[in-house]
Amino acid sequence: MATLKVMTFNVRIDGPQTDDLPPVESATQTLGGEQRWALRKWKVADTVLTFEPDVVGLQEPYHNQVLDLADLLKSEYDWIGCGRNDGKEEGEYSPIFYKRDVVELESNKTIWLSKTPDQPGSKDWDANQTRIASFATFKIKGNEGKKFQVINTHFDNSGANARRESAIILLKELAAIFDPVVLMGDLNSTEDDGAYLELTCGRYTEKKHDTASQLIKLNDNHTVEEAKQAAAPVRTGEGHITLPTHIQFRRGKLDPAHLKPLNERHGFTDARYELESRQDGYHGLSGPYGHYLTFTGFGNPGEDPPSRLDYILLANNVKATRYAVLENKYEDGLLISDHRPVMATVKF
Repeated sequence: MATLKVMTFNVRIDGPQTDDLPPVESATQTLGGEQRWALRKWKVADTVLTFEPDVVGLQEPYHNQVLDLADLLKSEYDWIGCGRNDGKEEGEYSPIFYKRDVVELESNKTIWLSKTPDQPGSKDWDANQTRIASFATFKIKGNEGKKFQVINTHFDNSGANARRESAIILLKELAAIFDPVVLMGDLNSTEDDGAYLELTCGRYTEKKHDTASQLIKLNDNHTVEEAKQAAAPVRTGEGHITLPTHIQFRRGKLDPAHLKPLNERHGFTDARYELESRQDGYHGLSGPYGHYLTFTGFGNPGEDPPSRLDYILLANNVKATRYAVLENKYEDGLLISDHRPVMATVKF
């Protein structure tokens, strides 16, 4: 069994920001708004170095930003990727950084999310921008050469049809992959958007993400287990009592008609909702850690409202044992990006 930590983080482009640092003597002044990349880059790199993902997928950086991070992370990380405009250095990247002491890169490629995936700079449907997906095949060092694949992508921000077609392209790619797969990125897709529904086969439409519901379920499950072990009635919620039970489990046989390969039946699962937590009888977290929303914006007028756009999705028997949406804001108001980093520990 292999265990890895993965992270996805939209680090925001190096744009023409005009905000300046407050005067040194103004200790109470905050940094609000979108600050220059020259300032933000240090804390983006610190985030990676502090939480130590084995593999991290970034979205939106230009070539100069990738080089900045490659330099700041060079003691531990190598990277792959290219600019989306020409397949070289022009335009935004979706790079994959990886710990060289943990995994070994076997191969990588970039595809364009269009009708011609091999054509650099191509875009179709109602896409506002050229979009890409970066693929990398890794071998885990010291684990009998176990392989896995990572896909890092950034879907279109305005074209709903383009996002859905992009999801279909990735599902077709998945059908040819039999190694464990982690798909990460900024999908620009909420949970009711066609792209997310396509990738996850619509399985999460009834999921509740609020912490209170998770903890209520955890308490109920815990008291039920107490009832089984205590051989005495246990109160398990308002007006309910669970009686001691003796349950016998019998092995069953699966219908061969349903034994299709996982990647033909299920698409991707969402690490947030498939987390092996205490709610489901596992040791570990009580549920997802941190925030639910991943896009925060910079607090500028006219920005889209905060939402969940960034995901870690799993396929081919990859399981999640930790899941967290981390912070992107410091006490002095510095926002290191308009997105929060998302992290998971996975096993396969």
